[in-house]
Amino acid sequence: MDLKTMVREAMSRHPRTLTEIVEEVLRTAITQGILKPGDKLSAEDLAAEFGVSRMPVREALRKLETVGLVVIRPQKGVEVSRLSLEELRELADIRVALECMAVKLALPRLTPTKYEELQEIIEEMNRERDDARIFNLAWDFHVLLYEAANNTQLQEFIAQVRVNFDRYLWFYQATFKDAGEIHRKLFEVIKGGNAEEAVKAMEEHIRQTEKKVVDMVERQTNF
Repeated sequence: MDLKTMVREAMSRHPRTLTEIVEEVLRTAITQGILKPGDKLSAEDLAAEFGVSRMPVREALRKLETVGLVVIRPQKGVEVSRLSLEELRELADIRVALECMAVKLALPRLTPTKYEELQEIIEEMNRERDDARIFNLAWDFHVLLYEAANNTQLQEFIAQVRVNFDRYLWFYQATFKDAGEIHRKLFEVIKGGNAEEAVKAMEEHIRQTEKKVVDMVERQTNF
């Protein structure tokens, strides 16, 4: 899908500012590898392609810089930030710290309704065959789980780290076909209600994903 089509589809959804729409499209394009590490980005070219003025594009690029997806260098322009195994491991460490905290806080607040909703997402993952849709459902599972932690700042930090971490999954074309089973196992431990076991299961869940990507990177020997 080209960027112009992505913008048109984004505009058809709930009302947002042009900056928010452009940011969403560029974030998705970078995360999913449509825009690749090291690609040069021109606000003028992007504005022309999107059919918008340069201002929302520039504002969107500045926001993407704050989450580490692009690098803005005075006099040199903007480029998509590059990937490294060191960064991947650092992001995994941060995910473990934040998401283990989130599941610990969420556990005593999870209601029967919330458990039913989590179960429904897992069942939908098992039925789905499209990798992109499975990927989004997996993220929905984590978002729904962490909402119960009732800590907005923590949720925002997790979302920011996940955006950067997920670039590696897309760039190295990780398969998500086993996501339903993986999340079912995690769900069963969480449903057991033991905080120590839930935290341990969450860390293993994240480390399993980290190992999958590291193995793919080493096979492709791009670093």
